[in-house]
Amino acid sequence: MKLHRHRKRFPFAALLLALGALSEPSQVGAAIEHSDVSVRGVIRPSACRMTLSENGQVDYGGISATVVMGNTAGYSPGQREITLTVLCEFETRVGVTVRDNRAGTPADIAGISVYGFGLGLVEERKVGAYTIVPAATAVSEKGDVALLMSEDGGNTWAKNSLRMVRGDGVTMLSWGEPGTATPAARRQFQVPLRVHAYLPKASALPKLDKAIELDGSATLSLVYL
Repeated sequence: MKLHRHRKRFPFAALLLALGALSEPSQVGAAIEHSDVSVRGVIRPSACRMTLSENGQVDYGGISATVVMGNTAGYSPGQREITLTVLCEFETRVGVTVRDNRAGTPADIAGISVYGFGLGLVEERKVGAYTIVPAATAVSEKGDVALLMSEDGGNTWAKNSLRMVRGDGVTMLSWGEPGTATPAARRQFQVPLRVHAYLPKASALPKLDKAIELDGSATLSLVYL
């Protein structure tokens, strides 16, 4: 946006318009068009930002097709870990939701059920699934805080010994004082997230005669409580 210096000027355009009104017939019933400007925003007592280590990239590298085919019940390439960090200007109560961007693609892996996030489709076949499990505690500037989970939009909170995030986006994470079930206000939360990938049995996968990409994607969103 440019700022213009203002100088006092005679309203010449206004004069011409006035003279024109005297010399020209009035236009009765001329159409007038309207456009609206909508200005929105929220002033919050504290602004927070959220980051993930490794830029949120969980890389399993190369997985041997021979190993996958040799496990008739399915195969897991193991788990990886990234760190979620929330930093706020002031002490703030926050929650974090997780949405699967590959919804509808989690493979049917025993024991995962609603906790599976999809790894994409290849030739209309589900490549696999992965789970996201936050650590039981997070580090804050005032010491460790305990993981809390909500499945009703943050209305009620509880500890969850399983700690697995639901792949359908219902789970909200937060952290509270140990022994309580109320999210705590802090300036910083730092928590490891364990990602565990699973592949179905080889017969459920596309032909393993070419490279198959694991294509998982999820979005974490910060919620002010």
